[in-house]
Amino acid sequence: MFDDDTLLRLTLIPGKEGELLCPQLVDLEAKSLELMTPGLFGAMIVSRCLLRDAPVNLKRVHITTVNGKLHPVDRMLLGKVDRKVSTVCAFTCQEEFDDEHAFDESDWLDEWLD
Repeated sequence: MFDDDTLLRLTLIPGKEGELLCPQLVDLEAKSLELMTPGLFGAMIVSRCLLRDAPVNLKRVHITTVNGKLHPVDRMLLGKVDRKVSTVCAFTCQEEFDDEHAFDESDWLDEWLD
């Protein structure tokens, strides 16, 4: 689970690369995103995925939400991710589930944003 402070520290800000948390991060799995400030998660992902010539980019982002709850601002920002640089995959799970049937659907970002 991420909080706003962690997301801000994970966000690549030009000129502040030395302060970046986990600078070698290439694979990210995120869950329980509905408690964060809208747009922070999407902005962090975009900051780590947009530059093809960056020394390290996020290559894979896996998002798990409960009942598809991801703020529209974050969805819009995730739509800006260059698919040639990174793969963003989203999974939606039911609020209550058993281990055998944990996920009721999974979609690639392109379908999920529609």
